[in-house]
Amino acid sequence: MLAGDYTLQNINTQSALFFIFIFVFGNCIGSFANVLIYRLPRNIGFVKSVSSCPMCSKRIMPYDLIPIWSYLVLGGKCRYCRYSIPLQYPVVESISGALAVLAVWAHGYSLLALIYFLISVTLLSVSMIDARHMLIPNELVAALAVFSIIFVLGYGDSMEINALNRITGFLVLSMPMFLLTLLIPNAFGGGDIKLIAVCGFLLGTQHIILAGFIAIVSGACKGIYIKYIKRDRDITHIAFGQYICAGVFISMLLI
Repeated sequence: MLAGDYTLQNINTQSALFFIFIFVFGNCIGSFANVLIYRLPRNIGFVKSVSSCPMCSKRIMPYDLIPIWSYLVLGGKCRYCRYSIPLQYPVVESISGALAVLAVWAHGYSLLALIYFLISVTLLSVSMIDARHMLIPNELVAALAVFSIIFVLGYGDSMEINALNRITGFLVLSMPMFLLTLLIPNAFGGGDIKLIAVCGFLLGTQHIILAGFIAIVSGACKGIYIKYIKRDRDITHIAFGQYICAGVFISMLLI
């Protein structure tokens, strides 16, 4: 963290405008994250395909794709068929903007801030997909792996986490989860195991154990709530990936 650089006393008009720019940049990345959240679970291409309304199939014009603003102007409805646009879209865009500001606030105008931001938005995307579809796309795990490698190559030494610690972090939770799944089929999904392995390499042993602890406690609380408060006794699985992502994000803040 660049101590003292961004205290409230030091924020002038120019830096405030820059943070607004950073927030808008984060909104735009969040808009792309929404594309991935919708398309990846449905195996829809996201490189060449144009955006269209899922109800009337009308192409969404660029002026209706402005993050947050278009949602507000359209009243949360499709311009053509008045289909309700899920609240997820402005929420993800807003959170992504806040994550961008947080990254720059903590790490300055640097590549490190960008990597932290991209990892955070990827975790957010994984959480949204897993919560809705109980699925963790390989594409997002691969993206996390790439960001993690860049992070380690560029900043690993400064974080006092050596190579052995990262290798141990890769295995310390993923291997027990894998072995448990061999003994108890479907105990964990393959996506959960790959996700925690990649994040273990990123965080190192101590921090991934903390992330796993947070994931287990929060996941258990959700399971208890569903089973004993909502009285859904038929529940057998919960989407665990979203809790892994929450634990990893919290642990990242401590690095």
